[in-house]
Formats: sequence, C-alpha cells, structure tokens
Amino acid sequence: MVAVTPRMTHTTGSAGPPWTSQASDTPSATVRFRNPATFRVEREFEVRDDIRAVGALDELEFVDGSVYANIRQSDRVVRIDPENGAVTGWLDLAPIAEGERRAGEVDVANSIAWDGRTLYVTGKLWRSVYGRALLR
Repeated sequence: MVAVTPRMTHTTGSAGPPWTSQASDTPSATVRFRNPATFRVEREFEVRDDIRAVGALDELEFVDGSVYANIRQSDRVVRIDPENGAVTGWLDLAPIAEGERRAGEVDVANSIAWDGRTLYVTGKLWRSVYGRALLR
C-alpha cells in the first residue's frame, strides 16, 4: 500500500518534494535543513572542502549519518558532514559514465538514491541504474 502525502508548495527552486528529506537541495553550496511540517528553514551551512566552497549541489540523500549530493553537470558525488558542512569524501562516477557514453548518447550522472543498504546512481539518458553497497 502506498501512502499519499499532500503536495506542498514552496519557492526554493528545489524540484524534490519536501517530505522526502530533511535537507533541501538547491544548485548552490548551501544546504538548508527544513522542518518537514512547516518547511521553514531551521538551519543551514555552506559545504566546503579544504580550499573552497563546493557549489552546484543537487539531489541530496541521507546515508548512514552523512549527506551525499551529486555535483550538477559532473560525474561526481560529494559526502558531507551534516553537522558542519565539511566535505568528508568523494565518489568518482566517471568510469561508469564513460561506459554509458560508449554505449550511446548520454549525459552526466544526475540521480542518487539510498534504500538503507545500497546507494544507487544513474544519469540523464543512461540505460542502467547502478547500485553499490557502501563500506561502513
């Protein structure tokens, strides 16, 4: 049985429904945590690696205490500490993306999903969805 959640209107530019994640994604370096009932911003931080802000964050997922986000128009996913916005790791999807490109006309990685065991990735016009269990 599927539970239907009422649609919520907001003006952040985020394409995702607000009830699927506590964090909202905008193509910037800022992550905003919102109250799921009111959608009011409760806190926010800028995502930074050792040198600079990491922008173009898109498609956020909570994975075992970290936030993962793909970097818009790239084949990379960043792992973020949700307490302070520090980059704690990167996933390089270029080898998978290159395999997809050899098989046909496709674009960059643009979607990630987590089911509690496996991180799934795919891209624009990709033929496949790839799953990978993450080391804990």
